[in-house]
Parts: sequence; structure tokens; C-alpha cells
Amino acid sequence: MKSAVSSTVEKIAISLPRETLGRIERLRKKNGLSRSALIRQAIERFFREQDEAARILRYQEAYRKYPETPEEISAAESAATESLSKEPWT
Repeated sequence: MKSAVSSTVEKIAISLPRETLGRIERLRKKNGLSRSALIRQAIERFFREQDEAARILRYQEAYRKYPETPEEISAAESAATESLSKEPWT
């Protein structure tokens, strides 16, 4: 009987340089992981990093398109000054 997880998983074959496979083997053994688990974690991390980079790029593009006005900058500076002046270390 197949588990719910195995029915949603696909197997693939990849070719890697011997040195890369050696590093994978050492790292997976050190962390008590299977090859699949280590490679899956690495790919998922890569996807998260790519998603984050895309979000940052969208933010930067929007900021360039709609930067703060001088009034907004002044208001932020005033709010920061007021807030920080209430701190005991100032």
C-alpha cells in the first residue's frame, strides 16, 4: 500500500560531478539525511531565495516608481526624532 506522501512524489535521475556527489554524501551523513532529503532541502532553499529575490526586486521597482515625497520624508524624520527623544539613552 502506498502512503499519501509517496503518491505525491516523483523520482528523477540527475548527473552530478563526482566532487559534488562527494560533498553531498559527506553533508548528508553528517546531518543524518538521505540523499533525497538533502537535495530536496537544498532545492527548497534555492526556491525560497529566488522568491525572496523576486519580492525585493518588485519592492525596489515600486519604490523607484513611487518614491517618498519630501513631505513623507520630513514626517518620518519628525516621528523618529520624537520617538527616539523619549528613550532614556538619548
